[in-house]
Amino acid sequence: MRAVVLFLILATQPGAALAGAWSRDAGEGFASLQYLAADGEMPAFVSGYLDVGLGGNFGFGLEGGGSRGSEKFGRAVLSYHFTVESLRASVSGTYGWRWDLGAGEGEEARAGLHLGADLPRAGWTAADLTTAYRAAAGETITKLDITGGWRDGAGRGWVLQLQGRSDGVQESAALVPSVLLPLGAHANLELGAKAGIWNDMRRSLLIGTWLEF
Repeated sequence: MRAVVLFLILATQPGAALAGAWSRDAGEGFASLQYLAADGEMPAFVSGYLDVGLGGNFGFGLEGGGSRGSEKFGRAVLSYHFTVESLRASVSGTYGWRWDLGAGEGEEARAGLHLGADLPRAGWTAADLTTAYRAAAGETITKLDITGGWRDGAGRGWVLQLQGRSDGVQESAALVPSVLLPLGAHANLELGAKAGIWNDMRRSLLIGTWLEF
């Protein structure tokens, strides 16, 4: 069941969504790293995430990322998980910080709701909604990611994610298809692409990996 968290590495800024709807035992967790290649309009972006179970349905994570000469960020994530019948769901609240090389430090408060469910034949689906308030800019950013995936008997996975984003001024959406290749019993390699389909039409290739421990 814990293998279901594979879809989580698709987010370009994993954040609370990476904590997912699946709780972990105390001391268990995973780490991920993702590289989003430059597309001519946007510089290459690197992000990483570490998530560890605290016990009692609580989890704690750290994430960060950035690109050369552009915005860099870090964030702490606290999550709580609960199960409702066959639907696994979690509610998480986060508080983090982000900074820009040319603008000094800023802070961000963030809350999220994450729902996930298993599908027949080793499939899964999930919806992740997060809202972040940046006091320095006086803006609220809302993101909704809807994900579906399937894993075959050889351990390979195919995932498709729809990402939506709104900052109160402009809305945008992108599709992120990806393939997951097993690297041993506890690690996977991700190869995929991100393609804007509404307003922000930028496209980019991505490569990522995660390690479960």
